[in-house]
Amino acid sequence: MFSRNSAVETVPVVRTVGPLQQRGKVTLTAWNLSDIAYFAIRETHDFQDWSPSVHDLVAICNEFLAWDDSRSKDEFLGLDNDDWLLKFAVGFSQKQFWYQELYRIVEDFNRQVELLEIIPREIQSKLDLDLACKASTGFDIRTFRLLLLGLFTISSKKSDLTTFTFDDNVTKIHPEITAQNIKKIIELYTADYQEFRKSELEENHFYLKPIIKTVSNKLIAVNQYFLARKIAEGPLWVIRDYYLKRDSIDFINEFGMYFERYIEKLFNYFLSPEVFERVPDHDIGLKADWFIYTPRYRLIIEQKSAMATLMMRRNYPDLTDIKTYLNKFEEGVCQLDATEKRYKESKRITIKILIHYETFHISDGVLRPIVVSKVAPKLNSTERIFFCDVGEFELLIGILGEQVDKAEAILESKILLEKEPVNRGREFKQVISETVKAKNKYVQSAINHWDHYFPVAK
Repeated sequence: MFSRNSAVETVPVVRTVGPLQQRGKVTLTAWNLSDIAYFAIRETHDFQDWSPSVHDLVAICNEFLAWDDSRSKDEFLGLDNDDWLLKFAVGFSQKQFWYQELYRIVEDFNRQVELLEIIPREIQSKLDLDLACKASTGFDIRTFRLLLLGLFTISSKKSDLTTFTFDDNVTKIHPEITAQNIKKIIELYTADYQEFRKSELEENHFYLKPIIKTVSNKLIAVNQYFLARKIAEGPLWVIRDYYLKRDSIDFINEFGMYFERYIEKLFNYFLSPEVFERVPDHDIGLKADWFIYTPRYRLIIEQKSAMATLMMRRNYPDLTDIKTYLNKFEEGVCQLDATEKRYKESKRITIKILIHYETFHISDGVLRPIVVSKVAPKLNSTERIFFCDVGEFELLIGILGEQVDKAEAILESKILLEKEPVNRGREFKQVISETVKAKNKYVQSAINHWDHYFPVAK
């Protein structure tokens, strides 16, 4: 499914019942496969040295669907409309959408290299991220990524990682890419049945450790999608956890600085110096980060680098975690509003945009109305406030840098759509695609580390 970029497939099934054969089809979704594996770990014993039949597989799928249906009812029971919508929308987007948009893995890889390897050196960060990564994995960030790629390459050929052949030519790519080091990475991302059964993350424990150790000591890569994501974001989570385990918020604070520098570099790449400026920092109080000017519009920009917890990245996310996360967005909306109130603008229409690092897919359509309504009594104005993720913002700024009229048409369309109840809450990526055909040139070209990061064997 991964190699075909087909996250939903219908699989033909033939079962023998007595003297008869039954033919049918089973629809599988990539995002449910690890859930089914988790359900099997919870509910069954190990198959040990024999493989399950098609009857067993169909039976466990059917049992999973019945269990999941019952669980869904329990998860949403008693929730009011806002909480129900919040839980459903965040879970649906975080759990499923990225499986169908694999290009995001490469884009996220490029951002992560920029944020963790390039920018910390540029701003002379006080944190030694390589040291943190090495303390947790035994390898610096770059070597760790290369080994993750090696693991992904091996697992793409077979899911059983108990033993694997290793092409000596691979070692020529980088001296650290050895079978012994790959085994260290496998060990880092492996958990046994007991660990899964005890984990509060439940099925999302596969996000942490996508390799399962069976009772018969086989090592099975359950989810190739998760291993692919590790190449992009494995170092980020390793470093983040390194500091969290030490009760330190240093990395969280520093990452905010990295993200601020990232957006500044985006502006410098596409925009003329007179088009953007920082919001003045001459007073104490709420304020946003940036002003951007076009002939017709003034954009006030506030950026949030907060990362979603693993308990949010599931079909049934934790509501408390979601609301804690959205507190940052509420703060951001107040910062936008305070900046608009303090810095009056009579020549241009003001638009307030909150950029968040995480991708939610339903950011403007679901999260924004809930956040804005909660802080509305504190605001001077609730008009023309929009949310977008960093990918949407990169795309918008790229268009602004090359076709100002198209960028203004996108902004105008977004404002007009908000006045129509049936179109309210359209995501920026939808409005952009309806207005102009454009690619995200920043992550695909300007910071395209993917095409140059991995050395080639000579």
